[in-house]
Amino acid sequence: MANSWKADLKTEQVLFEYPKFETPISEQIHLLWQENEELKVENKELKLALAESAEAQQLDKIN
Repeated sequence: MANSWKADLKTEQVLFEYPKFETPISEQIHLLWQENEELKVENKELKLALAESAEAQQLDKIN
């Protein structure tokens, strides 16, 4: 159901405005928290892989 309507005099059409349904703030917060936790895990894994790669490069230089 439309919130409001107006007539466009140039095109002679009736224009309707409908309500916008947005995700509740509590759900948005939960989704962002979840994404943040996933990014923390990914960041930790990337740091570990980088450290292992740097260590392997150092060992290659020594050998």
